[in-house]
Amino acid sequence: MDVREVRRQFDRGADFEQEYEKNLQWGGLVAFVEDAPGLLDPVRVGLGVAGCVEIAELDGIVVCREHPDPSGPCRIAIQLDGTLAAVRDRVASLLDYAAIHDECFEEEPDALELDDADGYTLTPEEPPCGDEPDVATFAGEIDSLGLSDVLKTVASRWQAGTLVARRNGQEVQIGFDGSLLHGVELDSASGEKALVRVLGWESGAFEFRAALDPALRLDHPTRLASALLDAEAKARDWRKMRKSSLMERRLVAHADEETAELTDMERTVLALVRAGLSGARIVDVVPEPDPDVFAALDALRRSRAIEALPDRRRRRPGPPGTQRSRD
Repeated sequence: MDVREVRRQFDRGADFEQEYEKNLQWGGLVAFVEDAPGLLDPVRVGLGVAGCVEIAELDGIVVCREHPDPSGPCRIAIQLDGTLAAVRDRVASLLDYAAIHDECFEEEPDALELDDADGYTLTPEEPPCGDEPDVATFAGEIDSLGLSDVLKTVASRWQAGTLVARRNGQEVQIGFDGSLLHGVELDSASGEKALVRVLGWESGAFEFRAALDPALRLDHPTRLASALLDAEAKARDWRKMRKSSLMERRLVAHADEETAELTDMERTVLALVRAGLSGARIVDVVPEPDPDVFAALDALRRSRAIEALPDRRRRRPGPPGTQRSRD
């Protein structure tokens, strides 16, 4: 993807200082553009102050777009790459120049304000005691992207991070460091099972912090790229499987768990069928990814080790005189 160039020129030193206080010191920036890039698209920002020959260049991504007047420019919020200390260091000389030459500029431009549009915010909350404050943080809505694309984007832009997403009362936490995927914790599952369940989320809200939550760090993490590839394939399979009659109908077992031809997964599933659990409940409680558990259910059905009983629906009575006489 091409990196979009965005130029922000300040006519007065006071305006630059105002932008610094509001956004830059927190790792963000507000700009007006005629042709706005998409959400999470990469941009390169050139910052300048009138009268100063120096231009500060910073890379970032678009985290919010506002277009109140369709005929006018679009207002975007940009989350800048790197630590807060690095961002502050890049703009320090401009800030010094603005403080010294503030009286040289007379024109008062329109103030730039960013409303809380689309749920995005540039200014992080105060970190809890003991947390490292110098960490990029932003939040937004999943709707226009999908959680899978959100995760891929933040993982490509930051060395480490913790992505927290919420939808319909559920919350998932995903942690990565470098090219490795660490913990994935969902209310009802963890690990690959949780990742498969949430990659299909296309609504809800997310928060991202460019640091791995220590509670999610694992001794044996997996490669992020391969984990995402496998989970996305299984998520596609699961969208088809979950509508099967095996999920809702009552199941009965016609075989014993000790049958030699069964895999370990099939033995586990068969034991749960014999215990009276439904297919949906079995998929929920077995820790392996949902499509793998369903595949074991389906294999047992095809081998006739289990059977999904047909629905017993009450028949509608026929017209008078059609019932067979007992005489």
